[in-house]
Amino acid sequence: MTHVPANPADQPTRTKVFAFALMCLGFFMATLDIQIVASSLKDIGGGLSASQDELSWVQTSYLIAEILVIPMSAGSRASSPRAGCSPSRRSASP
Repeated sequence: MTHVPANPADQPTRTKVFAFALMCLGFFMATLDIQIVASSLKDIGGGLSASQDELSWVQTSYLIAEILVIPMSAGSRASSPRAGCSPSRRSASP
């Protein structure tokens, strides 16, 4: 098992660059997702028989759901034992 420094400033530069690159990729994917929804609103409206006013609610609901789900999914991954956030020492029972 690898040692995870308590202070983020102690992490190697390569790790910081990799984390930054992953963050940028995540931002790009979120922006691409928003653009896909915005460009397909006409088709979504046709499928739902929705007016232009109702379509704004569809887009707003989708974006709010995305804003809520992304941090929750990141939190579940960060608390997993593979992320290094689990207790490093376990008390031994006699």
